[in-house]
Amino acid sequence: MRDPARQAERLLAIRLRYTINTTLDDRGITTSAAFGAAVGLPAGEAVNLLNRRQWCAGDVAA
Repeated sequence: MRDPARQAERLLAIRLRYTINTTLDDRGITTSAAFGAAVGLPAGEAVNLLNRRQWCAGDVAA
């Protein structure tokens, strides 16, 4: 049986990732450096966060 809290967090992470990608695309942000600056993280870390298949606990909050 699935944990409802974990499933809800997973769904929230998917929605958040989609929203971030859509917003950045709408603003024309396509490079790693611009992407990192837009989300307030180093470029490599920001790209890894959105490309990660499964987010760790606390990633959604970050």
